[in-house]
Amino acid sequence: MGKVVEKIKVINVFEPEREIELEAVIDTGATMLVLPQNVIDKLNLRKMREVKVRYANNKTEIKSIYGVVTVEMCGRAGEFNVLAEPEGAQPLVGQIILEQLDLIVDPSTRKVIPNPRSPDMPMVEVLMATPPNSGSLTLIQTPPRQGFAYPQYAISTYRKRREINATFRCNHSLAEVRKMLGNNDVDVVILGDAYIDFIFLDVERYPLPGEEIIVKEFELRAGGSAGYTAIALATLGLKVGVISNIGNDFLSSWWLDFLSNLGVNTTFIKIIKSSRIGAGCVFLHRNDRSFITFRGANQINRELPLPDNIHTKFLLVTGFSQAPYLWQSSLFDFLKGIRQRDIKIALDTNWSIGDWQELFKKILQYIDFLIINEKELKKFAKSNDIYDAAERLMDMGVRTCIIKRGELGCKIIGERGSQDIPTQKVRAVDLNGAGDFFNAGFIYAYLKKGNIKTACQFANKCARIAISHFYLKNKIINLKNLRGEII
Repeated sequence: MGKVVEKIKVINVFEPEREIELEAVIDTGATMLVLPQNVIDKLNLRKMREVKVRYANNKTEIKSIYGVVTVEMCGRAGEFNVLAEPEGAQPLVGQIILEQLDLIVDPSTRKVIPNPRSPDMPMVEVLMATPPNSGSLTLIQTPPRQGFAYPQYAISTYRKRREINATFRCNHSLAEVRKMLGNNDVDVVILGDAYIDFIFLDVERYPLPGEEIIVKEFELRAGGSAGYTAIALATLGLKVGVISNIGNDFLSSWWLDFLSNLGVNTTFIKIIKSSRIGAGCVFLHRNDRSFITFRGANQINRELPLPDNIHTKFLLVTGFSQAPYLWQSSLFDFLKGIRQRDIKIALDTNWSIGDWQELFKKILQYIDFLIINEKELKKFAKSNDIYDAAERLMDMGVRTCIIKRGELGCKIIGERGSQDIPTQKVRAVDLNGAGDFFNAGFIYAYLKKGNIKTACQFANKCARIAISHFYLKNKIINLKNLRGEII
């Protein structure tokens, strides 16, 4: 058929202003998108992992995978990871890209065209030729919702769940297949809230009706306490699973893809078809932040997984006050089952509007570590004395209180007494997610060393990284550099 070359546009999903147009060879014998390192550097992509690659001559090499990019080609777009080759290498578009975009190569014209079976939009097949418990099972994404007037890169980036490229020839149910994949076997499970955060930096005041205010910086993040903590723990190198609710919208898909691409296990994420993901506008002021919140799918009740299906060393319940789906009696039974399996449990409530306090009191008997800031501690215990407030909650069953105190660091109060863990002062740029990075650091170091003081010292370092950088990518880069400090 000869060489087929097509013009494509490649866009950094997380920095859409970084894009590049180039000509790529269409190679149906390859699988992935391949780009030279100099193009990857221009797009400022993140290195995600390394893989072993086998070439046509059977030679094997270790290569780096970067992500995530949107590829626009022939009027269609999708999100992909990138295999890096040395500078000057020929860009390649492999078969996975063609299949996801539902494009084919016309041998008569040597052009890439939309598949004639569905010329208007990609068609995705659900293949289940035999019953679910015997035969070939393929899990793939569903078509995107229509009707959004967003830029093409946004529509393509936030589609339904990404294709799971796994076909199994076996006599197993879906639950058994997931178990074989190790989907439930993780270091940490996070039970909490999922939000998309719209972050605005240096907001001096709110606009009056009819007024516009210009801010210096903005970032869209896969957030919520569960989201931020999962991102931080995955960056630190732990296997992380998340239990949460998201909706049926493109922002839900983006949140899910962001975590999945970091290696976060999303087996227990529930997609609420009648809802949308929670969203928050976060306004960063000089010394604090404020919020406008839409709870979305976080307020839809769901069944929690059976404790016996959770294979983990540590459970964190976080964003409790921001996730009304957790305010149900089944949470009590869930935590009881986890406790019976001798799994450590930590709780970070946050403080939000709602009737969650009574259930909060009941579940404290199962909590090993209550991670709470000083203001929330005193407010809940109704005491202005930090020691008295902690003792009141310990009387309800908490083993140890880890109290976050901002620039003072944190304080440990437990059965063996109390201890201050100071921190170094840094210039605070972004307080959003700082507590979640603290939680991630505490859990990571505790699992590595088993020492509460060491865990709090490391947690302080993680919190400093969170508050001293605005862009999430910079937080992640600096957090990675801490991994070697705890062996």
